[in-house]
Amino acid sequence: MHKKTGLFQCIGIILCLSIFTVGSLISYDSGSLYAQENVLPGKLPPVKPWRPNGQLTLMCYTGPGTAYDYLARQMAQVIPDYLGKRAIVQTVVGGSGGNALDTLYRAKPDGKTFLLYAVGSQIALTVEKRYPWDIKNINVLLAVDAPPYVVMTSVKHSKYKNFKDLLETKDVVRIALGGANMTILPLILQLEKSGIKYKVARFKDSQAAFLSVMGGDAEITMSALSSISLDPIRAGDLRALWQFSNKRYPDAPDIPSLADLGMPSEWASYNIMRLFAVPPGVPMPIQNSLTEGLIKTLQDKRTVEWSKKTEIPVTIVKRKELEERLRVIEAGFKQNIEIVRRYFF
Repeated sequence: MHKKTGLFQCIGIILCLSIFTVGSLISYDSGSLYAQENVLPGKLPPVKPWRPNGQLTLMCYTGPGTAYDYLARQMAQVIPDYLGKRAIVQTVVGGSGGNALDTLYRAKPDGKTFLLYAVGSQIALTVEKRYPWDIKNINVLLAVDAPPYVVMTSVKHSKYKNFKDLLETKDVVRIALGGANMTILPLILQLEKSGIKYKVARFKDSQAAFLSVMGGDAEITMSALSSISLDPIRAGDLRALWQFSNKRYPDAPDIPSLADLGMPSEWASYNIMRLFAVPPGVPMPIQNSLTEGLIKTLQDKRTVEWSKKTEIPVTIVKRKELEERLRVIEAGFKQNIEIVRRYFF
């Protein structure tokens, strides 16, 4: 009798340990393990993590010198420590991110190719079909937050000292748009609401738009509040008029927020989150392991220190918050599709 009882106790202990081990794989405190949140009932992540059998390719949808490019190259240095293989950065530009997504869609679904791109591309291709495939089949692994966008003008050439000056102008406002920037939508909506006429010139990247404004060819430009825009602001070349956030950004506490100026709070959703995705058909166990590796790369001490130095955030956005932001942006794109077509695609 005692022998049977002891045997049952041993079996019970083994089962409990097994359940705890599997459970820990799907509930560790990352706050945002996207692929695992998509696991169907009865489909658990593998006990043994997937590891690639060859070189990894981290695609980036923007060219050199952008925050996306900087982030991709930083991550490529750390990824081997968590996924076991070297990662190279491949730049695929054009089509407002569509070329990169098209390349990803056609990539082999083995987990060795993944893409870093902007949420605007995801939303644009959700709202308007431009390729023979469905954007919803792309597997989004996780999202990384970005600093708020800021509206800037030239200190030397512009007469706009603040938001009020801009609203009271009777002139045509010349805007320099760096690339495909979805945050221009709330800017255009604000100008149209105030009855202000405007003209938009589109440049290949933020740096070219900055130069246009600093040279006096345009008056307004926009960029995320990273070192790329903060450096010319601190140097006295550009003046910040306001930022697209509901509270002042810690790295730029002197710049008015949406709340300060009475603008709609949902406009803060238009800041450019960074998404990581893999092609259709990548097995869920591979998605789980790849997501975990990317999360650990972003949370690695070297990446965090790099983030502080460059002022480019690496904060992971939780699934619920991501879905809410996507809902707001998609609704805004659909309601203002003509503006989106004019300035985004």
